[in-house]
Amino acid sequence: MNDSAEAYDLGAVGATPASRPNRPPFPIQSSPAWTEPESAGYELPASFSLFLPGSGQLMRREMLLGVFFLSSIAFLGVLSWAILTTFDRLTGTLTLLEVSLALPLWILVTVYCCAAGLHVACVLNASARRPTVVRLVPPPFVPGLASALVPGWGQLLNGDRARAGVFLGGLWAVAAVWIVGSPAATEFFNTYVTSVGTWEQTLRQPAVAWTARWTLPVLLWGLAIYDAASSAANRR
Repeated sequence: MNDSAEAYDLGAVGATPASRPNRPPFPIQSSPAWTEPESAGYELPASFSLFLPGSGQLMRREMLLGVFFLSSIAFLGVLSWAILTTFDRLTGTLTLLEVSLALPLWILVTVYCCAAGLHVACVLNASARRPTVVRLVPPPFVPGLASALVPGWGQLLNGDRARAGVFLGGLWAVAAVWIVGSPAATEFFNTYVTSVGTWEQTLRQPAVAWTARWTLPVLLWGLAIYDAASSAANRR
């Protein structure tokens, strides 16, 4: 028996090297999901989802969540546009069916609230991190400037997910106030909603409308900028 024969099991048919375990002919590799570095300071997925819902999840290769948020908010936007552009024809159909004209208005309110909730949930989901990740807080002027552009964005950069959700929800509320108080909305209500309650008449008063349209945004932006900058300064 020579030296090469000692390295093989000669009792089995088709001798294989005794010192090597059986392995598959091709290595099995799975495509890894998006992994964040052990130290990260800027919420890239959350920032992407802030401006394009679902893109942050797609960046993290969470395809199902990304497609869900993107398609859901797109569907709600298309539904709102369809109701608004065909409202004059809907009024005739609803009158024929003896259905209140308030029904499509409440549908629009529900769609708006659902879109706001989905957007906030999408951003907070994209900002979720592993507990082992060390978060690097950016300089105070960076989150302050980010919250000056979009309230809540600076809180996301700081990793304050709860505060970011509060400010983003407030941004949607301010947008709703501006939409309702816009000239187009006022003309729409005067055309299709002729009878309004006492509380609606109070809200339509110029002083109340001006206060709601300007005081709320100033408070929201001021608090968001101060909170983002001060939180970053305290953590550094």
